[in-house]
Amino acid sequence: MIALILFLASYVYMGFEMLASRILGPYFGSGITVWACIISVFLIGSSIGYLLGGKTADMKESKRYIRIYLFWAAVSVSVAWPLSRVTLPLLSEEVNMASILLQTSLLFLIPSILSSAVIPGLMKMGIGEKTDGAKIGIYHMVVSVGSVAGTLITTFYLLPEMRLQHIMIVFALIYFLSWFVMEVKWYKLCLFVIAFIPLLDIGGARLGTNPILEQVSTPYHDIFITESSEYNGQAGDYVFMQFDTHALQGAIDKNNRSNILFSYIRETLHIVDSYHPQAENIFMIGHGAGILTNALQQSGKNIEVAELDPKVLELSCKYFGYAGDRVAIGDGRVILNEKRESQYDIVILDAFKAEGVPFHLLTQDFFQLVQRKLKPSGIVVINMIGAIEGDSLIEDVTATAGSVFNNVKTIARYDDKQMEQNILYMLSQQPLDTIKASEYKEVTTRAGKVITDQSINNRKLQ
Repeated sequence: MIALILFLASYVYMGFEMLASRILGPYFGSGITVWACIISVFLIGSSIGYLLGGKTADMKESKRYIRIYLFWAAVSVSVAWPLSRVTLPLLSEEVNMASILLQTSLLFLIPSILSSAVIPGLMKMGIGEKTDGAKIGIYHMVVSVGSVAGTLITTFYLLPEMRLQHIMIVFALIYFLSWFVMEVKWYKLCLFVIAFIPLLDIGGARLGTNPILEQVSTPYHDIFITESSEYNGQAGDYVFMQFDTHALQGAIDKNNRSNILFSYIRETLHIVDSYHPQAENIFMIGHGAGILTNALQQSGKNIEVAELDPKVLELSCKYFGYAGDRVAIGDGRVILNEKRESQYDIVILDAFKAEGVPFHLLTQDFFQLVQRKLKPSGIVVINMIGAIEGDSLIEDVTATAGSVFNNVKTIARYDDKQMEQNILYMLSQQPLDTIKASEYKEVTTRAGKVITDQSINNRKLQ
């Protein structure tokens, strides 16, 4: 029975921590800062809870205290959701680390304290009455404090300043030194050298067949800048931006910088020119290499862009020729929420992490926000990666977009319905004409389930 209660308490604790990002995401985004605050608050709560639970575990009425902790943990978890509906709109008016940390603490600190306070008493009951419960609590506290330090230092100091590879070496070195001082043996030095050989740069670094010009680790991505003399069978002097060894995020030919290599970018520009030629104000989420940003800016549009990762913008300027000043650093949904109502003619969503489009930019709540920021005649263009048929995410986005906008069109370049490719959505409250001749053609995607901010899916949307 004790083991079962320990399992359930731990299950609810970690499950509640994962739910925290869903609750905070619509107001603060789902970036690394939000996660750092969530993890830190839960670990601080567990530190306090372990100390409190360790002290009461040694008392004669320890079982009564366990029952008290469990009861009030249930209450605090149950009131967190309605409490968030009141506090989140108030504290999200100014988005910074202090407001995120304050909101996270208000909602999750007490539940994490009470959930953790259960553990030492249950462990003592299971191990035996002669066990020192206070020591159990202290050891748990030390582990949690170390976890807090690791979370904050890694997020705010190591990731912005060091390559991921070098951080791994630092972490491995810490483990090695701990292992070494436990029992000093000369052969351990040899094992240490052998273990670190795979982490060292030997020879020229490459990604696939392409030499790596620069690799940058950030709190959001491993970003690779690579080069090649060939792309899609055409010779040239190409430079690519790539996230975490996944699909390309941007590309240019240095011999012909005006040539836009990606078809979805050409098609997006075609949509802007064909469906809203008089458009002046455009908001875009996702800057990437800056190819689309540059093209829209050079066409004379008043464009505002949100880019989550400052290093992406820096590399865009360094390698892809972006020289504008229209990019704001931050979560696109949060930045858009701060704009005036009915301000934009066009909103473009071209935001990707290595895993795909961030979850909180695909929900019904997000589309309702976009609708409020659009003029009545405005249109939305969304770039997705998926298949025309049999792709549950594409189907769910189709249903979600249709739940907010009266007119939804999907277009793709290739006829193969099972092929994974760029699929562009066009959304509007006004009728959309038949797709005009271009590289892409209109396709039909099945409507799945509507995604909301409260949706919890099994697939990896985050």
